[in-house]
Amino acid sequence: MEDDSKKPDSIDEIQEGYELNLEETKKKVRIRTVTLFCLSFILIITAYLVHSDAVAKGDINSCLNKDTNQIQGCLVSVMDNSGLFACRHMAPEPKQECYVRLAIKKNSPRLCKNTGSLREYYECMGEVALENQNIRLLENIDSDYLKGVWLTRMALRYNNTYYCKLIADQAINGLCHYEFAIITKDTGYCMFIDESSHLRKECFEESISKLKD
Repeated sequence: MEDDSKKPDSIDEIQEGYELNLEETKKKVRIRTVTLFCLSFILIITAYLVHSDAVAKGDINSCLNKDTNQIQGCLVSVMDNSGLFACRHMAPEPKQECYVRLAIKKNSPRLCKNTGSLREYYECMGEVALENQNIRLLENIDSDYLKGVWLTRMALRYNNTYYCKLIADQAINGLCHYEFAIITKDTGYCMFIDESSHLRKECFEESISKLKD
């Protein structure tokens, strides 16, 4: 015998039940649609990455089959076009250059972590800082001496003695000001060199000599 207690009492209850079932169905359809979209997106990205990686590898092999005087230029072109995909397939020496070029191009110092040794990491960080005029990146270099070298290069590149004043290593600080004294023929820069340094006297002599030329 059919249980009358489960039957709806009115048209309103029938309508309400229908609407609830319809909303539940719509919800399931939405979930399935989103899931299918995500899976499709993942498959497309995966295919792109695999294809790009294969193209970069093929391009590099093609470069290595060229004449010796053409290999470097060819590899540089692949680096610029394929980015990280190219770097992964490079031999150790060009691989470092590849990551440095890419880090500079993208102004992305995190790519320097792929270069290998600490010395190479510092070199990469300095290059990125120099090319993008970003002195904050030099804070990643623990050596005051190396940091001073890059600050000197930055000062000379952008013709700004402000960078010289940031150099903690006294010898490099003096050398930075010495370079500006010689370039500008201005002995005033010699005054920033430590009095106990032989470079101070040489700075005055060279600057005055340049004025007489």
